[in-house]
Amino acid sequence: DYSETEYWGWVILVVTWITFTVGMGSCLGIWSWAWDVGETPYAPPELEDDPTLPIVGYYPALMVLTGVVVWVWVTVAWVGMKYFRHAKIEV
Repeated sequence: DYSETEYWGWVILVVTWITFTVGMGSCLGIWSWAWDVGETPYAPPELEDDPTLPIVGYYPALMVLTGVVVWVWVTVAWVGMKYFRHAKIEV
């Protein structure tokens, strides 16, 4: 039954673009205003921004982009298993 194919296609497309926009925007510094919490007098010092990290909002970007890497890894592994399963191996 392909009645929901268009719906799920749009869901995948929207999630892909949101992930790409947030991930690349974080890497390029576009989202630095969103991730920067600034000075918070009530927070302990270990929760302040670490100036040694490569980008502002390193950990939010890391969470988003780790999901991307996992998705690619699972897809490549699945394709590899499909190739192995359908291979005509003669010994």
